[in-house]
Amino acid sequence: MIILVLFFGLFSNKSFLDFINGGFYVFSVYFILSLIFFVIKGKFFDGIIYSFRRFSSRVAKGNANEDYLQKRDPSETLSSQFLSIWYYQTIILAVFICFLLLLYYSL
Repeated sequence: MIILVLFFGLFSNKSFLDFINGGFYVFSVYFILSLIFFVIKGKFFDGIIYSFRRFSSRVAKGNANEDYLQKRDPSETLSSQFLSIWYYQTIILAVFICFLLLLYYSL
């Protein structure tokens, strides 16, 4: 749906190659967000966020308040169901773009 909106809204030529380009733009956004989600879910930022929360708690209040321990880590905010649906959509979009490229170069 997003590809069709890009195709009819942004491109003036309305060729098959412009449709493929619009699909590639959407796939690029999906792929970059998938990589970001993968890094977040891999608990890469958990230690960094914990350190910042601990430091800001000690500096801002002047004492060692332990309220930062109750906050959720960034890896816990992403649900597994959301990530599986997101990854599935990214893979389907990649296959679709590859199919369109094969179709374009075979004609």
